[in-house]
Amino acid sequence: MFLIITGGIGFLTWDDFVKHRQHFKKYRLQTKIVLFTTSILLVLPAIFFLFAEYSDEPVKELWLHSSFLSVTARTTGTLFQ
Repeated sequence: MFLIITGGIGFLTWDDFVKHRQHFKKYRLQTKIVLFTTSILLVLPAIFFLFAEYSDEPVKELWLHSSFLSVTARTTGTLFQ
């Protein structure tokens, strides 16, 4: 999942992130939009999948499954069933 997310963010965002590190105010508008949108598109669907796919599995496994579904849906635009 880490490699999918880092590859999906893009080179310009990574360049800006490396140059300015933790100085969020110095980031370009494009970087801020990409980071905000990426975080929203990963967290909200993961929460949805967590409750939609609820079963008797441990919560740790449920969270891992729902996170993976969220990452693949955001990056590739498809869902595994």
